[in-house]
Amino acid sequence: MTRIAALILTASLGLAGCEETECLSHCNDHREQVCGDDERTYENACFANCSGTTVDYRGPCQGDEPEEQ
Repeated sequence: MTRIAALILTASLGLAGCEETECLSHCNDHREQVCGDDERTYENACFANCSGTTVDYRGPCQGDEPEEQ
């Protein structure tokens, strides 16, 4: 029974990665940087949400240097 539980857990962890990848494929590339509650800057709210964080505020996180284009 323990082996079956381990297989189920391994399968569910693998699916979580697929869900994030699938989610990211639906994000557009519109650049409207946001700061996530994990203190990381994301290109937009969609990327932040797919990464499992919520938006703390609009714009890059304090201390992050803006990327040069």
